[in-house]
Amino acid sequence: MPLHGKFRKTKGVKRPRRLPGRRAARYRPTVRDRDTARSGPAPLPGDLDRLTSLILSNMRNVVVFCLTPDLRIAWASPSLEFYSGQSCEKAVGRFCHDVLHERETSCPGCPAREAIRTGHTRESEMRTPDGRTWRLTSNPVTDAGGRVSAVVHVATDVSQLALAKEELRQSEERLRLLVDNMPVLVHAHDENLNYIYWNKEAERVTGWSAEQIVGNPDAARMLHPDARVREDVIRAAHRSGNYLNMEAEIACADGSTRIISWSNVSATTPILGWSIWEVGVDVTEKRRAEALRERVERIMRHDVRRPLCQAVEMATLLRDMGGLSPEQMELVRDLEQSGRAGLALIDATLKLERLETGCGLSEALRVDLRNLTRRGMERARTWEAANGVRLLLDESCPDVAPLEVLGEPVLLGSMFENILLNAVQASPKGAPVQVEIGQDNGQVRIEVRNKGVIPLAIRPRFFEKYATWGKAGGTGLGAYAARLVARAHGGEITAESRHGGTSVVIRLPLAP
Repeated sequence: MPLHGKFRKTKGVKRPRRLPGRRAARYRPTVRDRDTARSGPAPLPGDLDRLTSLILSNMRNVVVFCLTPDLRIAWASPSLEFYSGQSCEKAVGRFCHDVLHERETSCPGCPAREAIRTGHTRESEMRTPDGRTWRLTSNPVTDAGGRVSAVVHVATDVSQLALAKEELRQSEERLRLLVDNMPVLVHAHDENLNYIYWNKEAERVTGWSAEQIVGNPDAARMLHPDARVREDVIRAAHRSGNYLNMEAEIACADGSTRIISWSNVSATTPILGWSIWEVGVDVTEKRRAEALRERVERIMRHDVRRPLCQAVEMATLLRDMGGLSPEQMELVRDLEQSGRAGLALIDATLKLERLETGCGLSEALRVDLRNLTRRGMERARTWEAANGVRLLLDESCPDVAPLEVLGEPVLLGSMFENILLNAVQASPKGAPVQVEIGQDNGQVRIEVRNKGVIPLAIRPRFFEKYATWGKAGGTGLGAYAARLVARAHGGEITAESRHGGTSVVIRLPLAP
């Protein structure tokens, strides 16, 4: 067939008659390929019967039958012998259920029988005695009078697909069994945020059964009666990507409340049919213990401050009265210094408490971090001897370069000493603890390196409150307080630990 034929307007096309009150439609003549009209359609290459036989012989997973109205085989594709072991010649004239399914009567729900009865295409799925699964499609063929004269019956072997589906179903069942018995809360939503799964631990912690939650349009209101909390939870569920440790209060069936830390793992671990699913940990007792601990610490700070003030005043009076021997004077001086250091620590703790509540800094003085670091290193010499490590200070910029920041000197000193003490305590015996201070892109950069390695389980929580490991009497407040101070001063602290050591970097903006 030529691709570029000669075209002409078709003759005999009349212009549409103009109706009263209407404009005549524009004349658009049709076109056709004159060469095609003259020559007719191009014939198929080769012999049609041979081509059909070639196609059918390569359809190894499909068997095509032509059935008579009484379900006898009038014709079958060559693939019949591959699956049934019977040639097409032997199959012709026999019932299809006898040849393919080894049955004496037609199969229940036979689509060919239904297609003959209704005159419409019918489909079904069936397993043969050899264990294979077939998808059956029956298309009726009608004569000039509209009666069904034959049925084209197509049987497709979908055994591998069925096997894969069964394996997937079994895997999902095992996963559901695992998730249902996990010692953490698990729930799942569909795309409309309706609850579609609620595991046993969720039932135990909240008192709400799966029957009460799953499919209940009021489940979100039952679990989160507070509209603000409910909106936060819904907003987080709509948020793209995963989120970790989002805490929310849940109302339990007995009227109490629990604090659950939820993590959305839908993207990293998708489950078929679950649009969103979350894993939750009950942190109620932990948060209550933290609140109690903070109240006790607040009371202790208040109660300890008064006797410390009295001790400092008495030491000052003794020093001013005179008449003491040099040894006694030194003891009084040590008592006064220790008391003042204790008061400074209490004041710093109170300031940290203000930072936690978002009150900000009470003053902003120009603080030279170079001198602050040197003083901190000198005070840490006692740690050096006690822990058997070596403290090394590396100043990467000359003394003339200003390294001043705006902030509170006591808090900044406490921040540096907390990080330095952590490094000293975590360092192996005899290993160096290196401190490097310099300037980088308008920031003061202090890096503390040691040869100790933070355990993998602690690394994500290194700066969290009360996170500690391997230290007798450790409170888990040092790194937390240090980051709190750094952020209050517009800076940041990061930690990186790998095989061979740990590096903690403090960055604070230079004073203008």
